[in-house]
Amino acid sequence: MKPKRKRTQRQVIHPRVDLDLYNRLKAYAARTGAEDSAIVNAALAQYLDKSSDSALVLRRLDRITRRVGRLQREIDGLTEFSTTWVQMWFAHTPQLTPEARKAAQLSATRRYSEMFDFIRKRISGRKRFLVDLLGPDESDDLAADGSAAPGATNDLPQ
Repeated sequence: MKPKRKRTQRQVIHPRVDLDLYNRLKAYAARTGAEDSAIVNAALAQYLDKSSDSALVLRRLDRITRRVGRLQREIDGLTEFSTTWVQMWFAHTPQLTPEARKAAQLSATRRYSEMFDFIRKRISGRKRFLVDLLGPDESDDLAADGSAAPGATNDLPQ
């Protein structure tokens, strides 16, 4: 005696499918031992829920596209910052006499080393320069990505 299956409400439909698709359905049902209606129900639910592999891949690609757009904005901001800084440096740094050049080179070497120590410290910390540069809206996105946390203290070198 077979156990009774739980009855669910079902609606009979009569869709028309291509002969090739019908043959593929029958072959799949024979291989797996599943009923045609169970296969069609599962396929239709997956299609309507947009939970197929291709839908998941498309959602992931959309998310990646948004992240690439954020990265492009960040790179554009850093490029603008760098070019503006170089222009300001050229505008406000006078030419040095040969005597003062040696002392300036020693000072520059020391300050360059300090800058890299500061950058190493900032990169190893949770807060990034872009959080300060871009403001609260973009910093929320950065925090959601796990790459920065808004509200961390600002450690500037002395």
